[in-house]
Amino acid sequence: MSMEKILKILICYRKKSAFNTLLKNVNNLSIICFAIFLFSIFFEHIFYINSFTRKLISLIFINLTIISLSYLIIKFIIHFYSLFSYKNFYDIAREIGIKNKQVKDQLINILQISNNSKKLNSDLTNYAKKAVYKKISNINLNDFRKKNKSELKISFTIISTLTILLLIPIIKDTTHRLINYNKKFYPPLPFTINSITQNKSVLSNDNLKIEIEGFGETPDSIMINWIENNINFKKNVPNKNNLYSFTFNEINENIESWASYKNPNFFSKWNIISTNKYTINVKKRPKIIDFTFKVVPPEYTGLDIYVEDYKNINQLQIPIGSNLLIKGETDKPLNSAWLKTNESRINLEIDNHKISKNINFTDEMTFTLHCLDNEFIPNLNPRQYTLITKKDNPPNIAIQKPSKEFEINELMIIPINANIIDDYGIKEIFIEYQILSEDFPQFNQNKIRKELDILIKNDKKYNLNFNWDINNLPISMGEELHFRIIAIDNNEINGNQISESETIVGKFPSLESLFTEIEEIETNTQDIMEDINSSIEEISEMTNNMRMELLKSDETNWEQEQKIEDSFEEIEKINSQIEEIEKNIEKIIEKATENQLFDNDLVNKFEKFQNLIQEIMSEELFGAMQELQDALKNMDMNKISEALENYNFILIWNNLKNN
Repeated sequence: MSMEKILKILICYRKKSAFNTLLKNVNNLSIICFAIFLFSIFFEHIFYINSFTRKLISLIFINLTIISLSYLIIKFIIHFYSLFSYKNFYDIAREIGIKNKQVKDQLINILQISNNSKKLNSDLTNYAKKAVYKKISNINLNDFRKKNKSELKISFTIISTLTILLLIPIIKDTTHRLINYNKKFYPPLPFTINSITQNKSVLSNDNLKIEIEGFGETPDSIMINWIENNINFKKNVPNKNNLYSFTFNEINENIESWASYKNPNFFSKWNIISTNKYTINVKKRPKIIDFTFKVVPPEYTGLDIYVEDYKNINQLQIPIGSNLLIKGETDKPLNSAWLKTNESRINLEIDNHKISKNINFTDEMTFTLHCLDNEFIPNLNPRQYTLITKKDNPPNIAIQKPSKEFEINELMIIPINANIIDDYGIKEIFIEYQILSEDFPQFNQNKIRKELDILIKNDKKYNLNFNWDINNLPISMGEELHFRIIAIDNNEINGNQISESETIVGKFPSLESLFTEIEEIETNTQDIMEDINSSIEEISEMTNNMRMELLKSDETNWEQEQKIEDSFEEIEKINSQIEEIEKNIEKIIEKATENQLFDNDLVNKFEKFQNLIQEIMSEELFGAMQELQDALKNMDMNKISEALENYNFILIWNNLKNN
């Protein structure tokens, strides 16, 4: 019986311990939940968290509380009924022994003896049981009442504190928002913004200005956000009297836009203030994707048909009389299209996306291309085109021979060399001439045309190169032949264009003028020869003096060297004068030969005189000059003296030969 009473005491202790542990764990859980609740209240009050976060916090809090309570209850049941050998008699005996050392080992031993009572003396066992029961009975194992009372006070304190806190308006409102997590609550804002410009429709490439109105303590700037072609864009716009404006330029795609302001502070009830999102729908304008000019030039030009693309040009030169075929294509079906000039409107032919027009080009034209789609939406910024007449210039005549004025000799042959160029081809070339007499103007002839059947028709370039034999023309000495080269192009539309060269005058000199000219040449030659003689005398005198001075001195001074240099320059001058004499003699021989003025003996004398002139400036003289220059450079007095003697000798010899 004593053992049953001991076990009954242990069972009672376990149940009271289980209940006390449950109260203690519930209080601990309540304190943790209360702390989490206060933190959630604080977090919600500061940050005004969104509905999703509130829902997440609430669900986590409730689920953790339920799970924790369930765990404590299950643990209580296991403890209370000692399921799964949890808190068995030995565990309770040890727990009691820790608190009451006088029964620590005895209580455990009696439990062990009770399990092995068959092997031991029953009297001793009973005695031990009675002794242990007596000690346990005298120990106060009912202190759980105080513990339970203390835990209940803690529970009451937690519940009271929570109730008082919930009566505070701020916490009450915050708790209300946490509990009603599915509802959307808006935090108090320092300002609001509202889009004045809402959903809009615009035409492509148009501009649209949007305006955002602010109320309250509006910031200096807000952010305009938009999505275009799946790309996000942002732009800061300034505050102007609580109005924010922004312009979208050349809109071509649909745009979704909104305005926003992000709170720069971390601890705040709100994160961002924004407007609703609005859409800008774009109606596409018709766009010209292809536009060409097909030019068929007039046949006389000889030009091939060609096509110009609108992307490459906005100005086109076209020969007058060309057939111009305009073709184009747009990205939308059209209702109408036309060319707008300064003076009129030219309607184009329409075929769905395609436009065309055939024009006979006769005059310059500047136009813009306009079109309307089936919704009567026009194209934007029509491109301007200018068609310029490509002028057919008259033939260009450039004469190389003869010169503008020349003399006709007894051979009666005029060499003609001229280049004639035309844009599209030369039809005809001829010479127009007239014989004029200064002494007998009454016998002047009318202008006569000499046709030149010498070119291939429609040649664009021609070189006129031939000798015009005028022996059959009635021209006498003292008369003049005035002539021009005339070219006609092949422009059959606007009339053939005629070009005339400048008038060329061929003079047939009289005998009197020829002899007068020869006399003038002879006089000029005589003057030159006298000048040469004077120069040679000066050089000869200088070299003689220089040679005598060098016999008295071992070196040359600057003045002597300068005199020698001056003599070199004088020789060069003489050389130029002799060349001029030579040219004069050539002119006399040429005049005499061409016009048969002198007999052969006189002509031969002039030729011999010409040869003599050529020999005056001999190689010996130039060699002596070089020798003297080298001696001066090396400052060799012997060679300078020798060179001066040789130089002076050659000059004297040439002077004698010239005389």
